[in-house]
Amino acid sequence: MRAATTRYHQQLRGSVGVRGSLSAKVRTRLMLHWAQIALTQEREAHDTRAELVRTRNEVLGEGKALDLPSELHPSMLAVAAAASALDALYGEVRDDVGISYATQAGWRAKRMPRYTQIHETLKRGFAVKNEWHRELKWLFGGLRDAALHPRTDFDSPEQHPLGVNAAPEYVTYRCENATRAVDLMVDVLVTCAERPRPPLEAWSADARRPIEGLVETRRAFSGP
Repeated sequence: MRAATTRYHQQLRGSVGVRGSLSAKVRTRLMLHWAQIALTQEREAHDTRAELVRTRNEVLGEGKALDLPSELHPSMLAVAAAASALDALYGEVRDDVGISYATQAGWRAKRMPRYTQIHETLKRGFAVKNEWHRELKWLFGGLRDAALHPRTDFDSPEQHPLGVNAAPEYVTYRCENATRAVDLMVDVLVTCAERPRPPLEAWSADARRPIEGLVETRRAFSGP
């Protein structure tokens, strides 16, 4: 028995034993939850930027600092959530494309970056795009890992798009990069739903509708 009960595909799988015993297992697809978080935080980052732009001259004219953390926070969350959605995608399809434990152990022994493991896995199950590896490296190696494992070194200030100098983190985790991360996430999810190789055709058929829902949600966030 298997039933999808929400658009996030909480699934129930049960069986009845020969003596009448009943067992059940459930799961939810965290890939879709992380993706929804990424979309929500991307929108928050852009809404915050718009407010910062609106009040910039007044705030600076009063000798005050712009509230850059209000844009930093949702941008960081959007980046982390987009990466986590893609990590969860990798976890969903890894076994179906035949990535053995020995192969995984070999990757770890070689210290293969996570973004390369994800790309190699997706190549076996879907018609992937070559540029994904570069973008995955940017997302995981450049932004996600630096946010989750920060070194907090002193560094030279950089200019924020609002025209003020700030710590590099405020420039890295801004709304434009939140959108770049979410663009990659959506591109990967949509392509995987639409262009599976034979081992993943059933997965794509099952995931297509909720992924289309994510696309519609983002379109609604963007407005007409």
